[in-house]
Amino acid sequence: GKKGKCTVEYEDIYIGDELSHSVRIEDSKVIVKAPVDEITLYGTQSVVASGKMTWPTVGWVTSEYGPRKSEFAGMSSYHKGIDISTSRKTKIVAADAGIVEFAGWHSGGFGYCVIIDHGNGLKTLYAHMYTKPLVEEGELVFKGEHLGGQGMTGSAGGIHLHFEVIKDGDRVNPRKYLPKGYPPTAW
Repeated sequence: GKKGKCTVEYEDIYIGDELSHSVRIEDSKVIVKAPVDEITLYGTQSVVASGKMTWPTVGWVTSEYGPRKSEFAGMSSYHKGIDISTSRKTKIVAADAGIVEFAGWHSGGFGYCVIIDHGNGLKTLYAHMYTKPLVEEGELVFKGEHLGGQGMTGSAGGIHLHFEVIKDGDRVNPRKYLPKGYPPTAW
């Protein structure tokens, strides 16, 4: 659906020449644009997950899923996704159709981030986006829909997309779901 719009009137209360406060006038609400409670789809794009993902961006895989050297000397870490890097604002798309579960600033180090629920316990996560995502929570997205651009928001050492696949709550190797080989270097 879509959000609606309304207007509401307030009365200003003055004490002498100074504004003291404002009070909402009862029954002053006027609906300017009614909310839409249903979604009508146009075109040929499917909003049903296919189970066959597409690469979420173009570029080069700079860090694979699994153990890797930590940015901190003498430490190791486990990378729970893959990093794909090109240049700032490079388009990021939905790897498959689904419902946006989260879109915004992720305080866990991902910066601007999108999480899509594809059904059957499968979700994808897109992190370190350049700016606020182009989609909103609850929105249906189709495979290949533009979500935003590559950036380095949150805890990122350079411009890239951190991409995760989550199956039944566990992070799994995204390569199990992506086309074989490497992402294209251009659209």
